[in-house]
Amino acid sequence: MADNAVAYHPGAKRAHIAVLFFWGSLAISALLVPMTMWEFNLWGRIGAAAEVTLAEAELSDGISAVLGLVDLAILIGTGITFLMWFHRARANLPALGITDARWSPGWAVGWWFVPIMSLFRPYQVAAEIWRASDPAATPEDWRSRSVDPLLGWWWGVFIASVVAGQISFRMWMRVDEDTAAGFMQNLALVDAVTASINVVGAILAVRIIREIERRQVERAQLLAFV
Repeated sequence: MADNAVAYHPGAKRAHIAVLFFWGSLAISALLVPMTMWEFNLWGRIGAAAEVTLAEAELSDGISAVLGLVDLAILIGTGITFLMWFHRARANLPALGITDARWSPGWAVGWWFVPIMSLFRPYQVAAEIWRASDPAATPEDWRSRSVDPLLGWWWGVFIASVVAGQISFRMWMRVDEDTAAGFMQNLALVDAVTASINVVGAILAVRIIREIERRQVERAQLLAFV
């Protein structure tokens, strides 16, 4: 059995909880797509001076408010549980025979909150975890291991989600009682695009969590017999 100075702590429980939150995020985002498109059509009718009942407008506002609050709660939960799993995945590398990873478990989480660096450093940490978790990697060659394109797609979609979210947020900050229907229609369209991106992002994130977990478990099992 391999004599590791640091014990291996399975991340399956943290991964499972994070995945559940991502599925919740996917479900809410999937609901937001038709909801925001309904608002798009509603504002289009208002802009065209077509008849819109008070009940219809209040229903739209009520559903949007509820979904928005649920979406925010799930977003916070998703972020916390994902980072807890991400920390565990990085912290397990020494127990898996990789002791020279560039960034510490603390910075694996910390980089997500550093302006500018958060646009690329977390991806680099994730790629490092991916390579180091390869069951066939050795302490000498792990850095030269390939990274699945899935990781790049996940990060690209994540950045797209951040950009779309920022555009939506800035637009919402300009909304008041005198805002034109055309502006609100554009805002609804941006929110629909953002929700669609988040659906794709959740699917990719789940796949990455599961794959890294699979690789780490397999590597741990192999080392147990070395």
